[in-house]
Amino acid sequence: MAKLKICGLTCKEDIEAVNGAKPDFAGFIIEVPGRRRSLTAERVKVLVKGLDKEILPVGVFVNASDLRVPGTPHFLIKRWHPMGSPASRG
Repeated sequence: MAKLKICGLTCKEDIEAVNGAKPDFAGFIIEVPGRRRSLTAERVKVLVKGLDKEILPVGVFVNASDLRVPGTPHFLIKRWHPMGSPASRG
């Protein structure tokens, strides 16, 4: 069965919309400099508290050598995206 994740949540209004839509997962982009949807760990903690308990939060990290980013909430699921310079991507 397919599962649905809505990603890039940044504010209380996003959380309210996701709670109404009832996806399986809600994604938060954490500590990615230069990305407009990137949040601090502290902001993610606040937003996750408002998330419906049936929706699992997903931490999305870019180029994290260690997915234990200090201060982030505990996530059952963590998603890692490698993202080097265009030259390093071949």
